Amino acid sequence: MMVASVVKAAPVASFTVSNTVVCIGQSITITSTATGSITSYTWNFGSGAVPLSATTLGPHSISYSTPGLKTISLTVTGPDGTSTETQTDIIQVNAVPATPAIITGPESVCSGATAVSYSVQPVTYASN
Repeated sequence: MMVASVVKAAPVASFTVSNTVVCIGQSITITSTATGSITSYTWNFGSGAVPLSATTLGPHSISYSTPGLKTISLTVTGPDGTSTETQTDIIQVNAVPATPAIITGPESVCSGATAVSYSVQPVTYASN
């Protein structure tokens, strides 16, 4: 009589992201594409992530509360080992500039005036 043996594959962590450039508060989907025999998932979605981490397969809907480059990691564990994938600076989160204040300057300008200046207070997250 032959005995069938079950071959379990070692886990290999991997994942995909639905978008790599977002604004603060926009959601993206992160999906595990890990292979092998997996019994647990440990996610870290990076600084400012909401939620910050997860321990389920997913897919996961994530948003960020802070701007900057984000690093995501997934560790999968199974009976035949552990595997981690880290994608450094995979997400660029951009801040949305605040609404500018009222423009200040003269309300009327005489014909032939050589220079008139208008200004607005600095706007958070605006570059120019």
